[in-house]
Amino acid sequence: MLDPTLLGYRKMLAFAQSHSPHLFLVFVSALLIASAAFAVYQCYFSPLASFPGPFATKVTTLWRAYTTSLGQWHLWLAPLPLLCNLFPSDHSVFNLLLYREHAERFILPYIGNFLAANDRNGYLFEFAKSEVQDRRDKGGNDMNIVGQFFQTARSKSELTNLSISFMMTTNFFAGSDTTAIGLRSIFLNLLKHPRVLAKLRAELEERNQQSSSQTQSPFRKPKPAIIYEALRVFSPVGFTPDRDVPKEGMTICGKFVPGGTVVGSSPWVIHHMLEIWGPENEEFKPERWLGEDTSHLKRFFFAFGGGTRTCIGKDISWLEMDKLVSTLLMRYNFKLVDEADITDVCSALVFLKGLKVKITMRET
Repeated sequence: MLDPTLLGYRKMLAFAQSHSPHLFLVFVSALLIASAAFAVYQCYFSPLASFPGPFATKVTTLWRAYTTSLGQWHLWLAPLPLLCNLFPSDHSVFNLLLYREHAERFILPYIGNFLAANDRNGYLFEFAKSEVQDRRDKGGNDMNIVGQFFQTARSKSELTNLSISFMMTTNFFAGSDTTAIGLRSIFLNLLKHPRVLAKLRAELEERNQQSSSQTQSPFRKPKPAIIYEALRVFSPVGFTPDRDVPKEGMTICGKFVPGGTVVGSSPWVIHHMLEIWGPENEEFKPERWLGEDTSHLKRFFFAFGGGTRTCIGKDISWLEMDKLVSTLLMRYNFKLVDEADITDVCSALVFLKGLKVKITMRET
């Protein structure tokens, strides 16, 4: 039996000090054995072992950070139609996203400028925090989204001022980059396909002559075929929107997935699958959206997500792209410069880099 007295404690301490190298080796050995056992289970005995993916996905979510740092995350996902985070849930010590609040408070001030995060988000985030605190001090009964958050916070203590401020900042930025990337994709594909550009301009001019007071969408579609196709070929979203499997589990692609598993699929995978889009899946063809029935294609259009989790800013983004593309094409000529070095870099979004064009006023 262990001696609970001070003398017994001192004996244990003396033993530990005299055998510290051995205890350290024992600890390291036990850790290695446990890690190896966990990896073997994940790779061969876990219910998710048969799902595709590199070895790192079996044991940690840090592979996301690594592949994202390479800038080609969206292309790396191509061979993996279904990607599972092989932990029971995202609540893992390996998941750095859980420590966002701590990262914002202790890490971002030191590396944020290197990441261009402070310059981009700092002022607006501080403004959001100030406004949230001010409205809470005034009672928090405003009839707007902040007031609704305050009401919800009464029953959910995790909805703090800081988390509400994050949400408010996100609301501001959510549609800016994605819409801008979509516009770049539209203009790039139009400039690379003069036939499509000429057809679009001809239709816009015809509509303009018929009714100068009524704005029409390109390609005679309520939601332009050209935007559908541009966002299919080059989706602004490169990450896999996470979804939690219900606690009772479910069958995906013929395989049972346990409850609590985090699964996701990327627009870059869905939008380029040969089984859906046919042999011309890599081609920019707006005509594919002009058939009598395109509902089967729209079912697999995932640029804004799908189902109940569809982006709530979708219609505003459509409106902005539709009106802006039509207006600019009617007023200006665009030409892709010869020295343009166009690349794409993916973090969470896929940014289109190096799109340089020459713009001149059109003759009226």
